[in-house]
Amino acid sequence: MRAGLSTSQTTDLRDALSRGLPMIEGVPRHIGGKSIEEGLWRFFSPNHPACGIRRWNEEWSSAWGVANDGVFTFGEDVFGNQLLFTPARTTVLLCDHENGACYDLELGVLDLLEAAVEHGLSWIDFYSNGALSVGRGFLPQVNWEQHLHWTRPLILGGAVTAENTAVVDRFTHLHGHAKLWRQVSDLPPGTEVQVQ
Repeated sequence: MRAGLSTSQTTDLRDALSRGLPMIEGVPRHIGGKSIEEGLWRFFSPNHPACGIRRWNEEWSSAWGVANDGVFTFGEDVFGNQLLFTPARTTVLLCDHENGACYDLELGVLDLLEAAVEHGLSWIDFYSNGALSVGRGFLPQVNWEQHLHWTRPLILGGAVTAENTAVVDRFTHLHGHAKLWRQVSDLPPGTEVQVQ
C-alpha cells in the first residue's frame, strides 16, 4: 500500500504553485505516488504508473483520441477513471473510462485534494452508484499497476456489484475500454447490443 496524501503535502503543493511552479510539474512532485482512501484515488509521479506520468498521458490521450495539448491526467481512481485538468478550465474533471464522458468536480486541483483528504470521496456525486463500496472491498487485491474492471461493462448493462468486478492490468483496461467505446459511440441511444 502506498502512503496516503496528507494535508501538509497539499499545503506544500499550494506553496510551490504560489511561487510559480507549473501545475504539471508540481502535482507529480508533491503528491505523486500518494493515495486517498487507501488507494481509491492514486496520484501519478515520474515513476507511477510504471511507465511514468508523461508516458501515461501520451498513452491515455492516444487511446481515447484526445489532443494531448494541455489535457493532463494527474491521477485516477481504482476503476481507471482519470482525474485531469486542462488549460481552459479552473476545475478538475473526472473522465469516465466507461464512456469517455468528463464530469466537472467543480473544484480546482488544490481545493479538491484538500476536500478529499479531509472528507474522503463519498461526497462526489459520480460515485453515488455504490462503486466506492465495491472498490473498498477489492483494494487488498489491486496493486498500483492494476484497475478494477466491470466484467460486463456498465455501458452494456453491467451492474455495480462485486460479482461483476475483476482485477485487470492498467494498459489492457485502458485500451480495451477505448476500443469498446469507439465501437459503440456512434450508436443511437437505446440501441440494443448483444454481449457474448
